[in-house]
Amino acid sequence: ALLRDYHVTAYIAGHEHLYNHQQIDSVHQIIAGASGSFVYGGFGGEFYHYVVGEVGADAITFVVYDQAGQERDRFTDRKVGLILSGGNIDRPVYLRTLAGD
Repeated sequence: ALLRDYHVTAYIAGHEHLYNHQQIDSVHQIIAGASGSFVYGGFGGEFYHYVVGEVGADAITFVVYDQAGQERDRFTDRKVGLILSGGNIDRPVYLRTLAGD
């Protein structure tokens, strides 16, 4: 509810070593965590990958590529507001960020 209430487009975290994309309350929630370590198996998204954000004037497109350069996921949203996380969030800092402080 917090991300939706502050009109966040996407929450991107990298702590888990896999790729996952789901949309909850109209917010894209992405785990993109395959940079340099072994990927976790058994959860889906078991491939080395990177995410490219293509930012336009009124929309953002995310494209996910695997290590062979093949496109594995793509989605566009007309809102542009992001939260990036290394996996552990300091809630007061997070709330100040959302508030624009």
